[in-house]
Amino acid sequence: MKFAYFGYDLFSNVLDALVDDGHELAELFTPIMGGEYNTNRDVCFAAARRGARITLSKARTEDFERLKRAGVELIVAAAYPGKIPEWRDSVRYAVNVHPSLLPAGRGVWPMPWAILRGESRTGVTIHEISERFDAGDIIAQTEVEIGPRDNLTTLSVRLQLEAARLIRPTIRDIETLWASKRPQAGGRYSPMPKDEDRTMRLDMTVAEIDRIYRAFHRFEPYIYLDGVRHVVKGLDCWQERHDLAAGTCVRRTPRESTWAVADGFLCLSELVKAEEF
Repeated sequence: MKFAYFGYDLFSNVLDALVDDGHELAELFTPIMGGEYNTNRDVCFAAARRGARITLSKARTEDFERLKRAGVELIVAAAYPGKIPEWRDSVRYAVNVHPSLLPAGRGVWPMPWAILRGESRTGVTIHEISERFDAGDIIAQTEVEIGPRDNLTTLSVRLQLEAARLIRPTIRDIETLWASKRPQAGGRYSPMPKDEDRTMRLDMTVAEIDRIYRAFHRFEPYIYLDGVRHVVKGLDCWQERHDLAAGTCVRRTPRESTWAVADGFLCLSELVKAEEF
């Protein structure tokens, strides 16, 4: 089946899985994005290697006329940072790959919230692209257990792998699954985390600190030390009884510092001042 892909590198293995399964990539839509993590090098390389057109801007209605003329039957979006125009007059199927068990976890970045809320499971949902974000009928879904030591990095990778596994049989049997897709009911939206959601404090418990660090891991968890906000790149914490005031620095070396927290200790390393990050 000839398809167009909408997304960047976060779920690039979904694109690879489709091509490896024999589907023909006609065009890649991947708007240029800033930041350390929102890259599109891998998907651009995959498209260029297969001679597919690359559109480095958000999709417009007129782009869909081109897809129709090219014989594109399928749109697949995965972590696409924008709204996809009305597609029903141009292609047969349009699906989005979402990293949560919809209808729970709607929103652009549900993975940190799954850890912050202490949820025991999440998953991957493939749903019809609709007018409202993440609200289209569910076509396929698979569950992923969240382990007690999962962090944003491990959970993201596990969901990426599961997404690639799920997309293969879904597209192979898309006609049947499309006919039996089911509407979403209820659900919960996960907003983009604010700075306060990703900030650890020295008066928190070890469990609270650990949960925030795992929820954001290498994606800029913050802490204030001596009134200065830092990005935390390395952290260890443990529970231990003490009679120190929370926020007391008990040890400091050029490489790390150890602080008393509400019910234990926090050892910080690889700190970067936020304004320098």
